[in-house]
Amino acid sequence: MPTRPSSKSRPTVPEQIIRALLHQTVMPDRSDARLARPETAIDLRAALGARRELGQDYEELIVERFLEQVERTIDARVEQRLAEYERRRRRVAWITTPRLILLLAFAIPLTAIGGSTAGLPGILAAWAGVLVLHFLSWRR
Repeated sequence: MPTRPSSKSRPTVPEQIIRALLHQTVMPDRSDARLARPETAIDLRAALGARRELGQDYEELIVERFLEQVERTIDARVEQRLAEYERRRRRVAWITTPRLILLLAFAIPLTAIGGSTAGLPGILAAWAGVLVLHFLSWRR
């Protein structure tokens, strides 16, 4: 008759998850794979220690609370990145609109002057200059 392994010899699923996360934060497989900040690793160790002290009765609750904390941290990072993206987008729009207006303010008279003096080649030269100025302004 086969014997069942005792609960002490085989870790439970939540404990396996905690250990895997702890292993990933301490020793990531790839150099660019960074699961968490040092605070999260400390919190993970604390959760694992609390699980050891409190036993299996509170295991699910400890894992659940830790994962909620990780979710809150991820949500905060995502919100921060979205806010940063929005600030950059607004800054670019604030700079781009006046540039385009100024460019068109010069393009219209240059087109008229080029067209009246040299015809179609003058218009093409004026717009080539306008486009060069436009691309040079984007490089900054």
